[in-house]
Amino acid sequence: MGRMIRVVAVVAVLVGMTAGAAGAAGYGNVRDGWMYGLNLGWGWTKLAATDVSQATPLDLESAWAGDFTGAFKVAFCPSDEIAYGLDFSGWTDYAYLANYDQIKTTAFWILAQGHWFPGGQGFYVRGGLGLGSLGVKLTDPRAIISQTKAGLGWGVGAGYEVRVSPSFALGVAYDLRGVNVGALTTTFDDVSVATQGVVLTLTWYPD
Repeated sequence: MGRMIRVVAVVAVLVGMTAGAAGAAGYGNVRDGWMYGLNLGWGWTKLAATDVSQATPLDLESAWAGDFTGAFKVAFCPSDEIAYGLDFSGWTDYAYLANYDQIKTTAFWILAQGHWFPGGQGFYVRGGLGLGSLGVKLTDPRAIISQTKAGLGWGVGAGYEVRVSPSFALGVAYDLRGVNVGALTTTFDDVSVATQGVVLTLTWYPD
């Protein structure tokens, strides 16, 4: 995790240096058509649930578990300041809940997402709602679970991008996403997952 944070920090510095070079080259932030983006980086996921198999229901929450994360987006820009479209993202690895062994956790989101670029520049904030999917695999003497459920997914984030050519931008971003899928078998209820990620962003503006 520490290595990935250092890598992202180096990328942020390079993006900042590139901003000066791009500004000197005269590349503007024109957005007047389709945009396609790829995000690659490191994500941390927290799993939470209520263990209803106990005589007294017990609220459980894992520590943040880190692994690679990524996303793909396609959006339309009616102006330099606004973009709206679809975002696909995911994360998978093991999480640990108290009283249970490691739990394989797989989260995936399809969000209708909007971007706002204040002043039509490189900084932006974004947010969206859509479908979230959570898969849980657990083999334990007290419970065997292999189930995937969907629920209302949400996501918010912010980032900064720099045009390195008239149609291509490089940047960094932070995203936070979550979903609650309710009950999984008769063992867990109110099961939810949250994923935060720091990513390198690659965005194409072909129009």
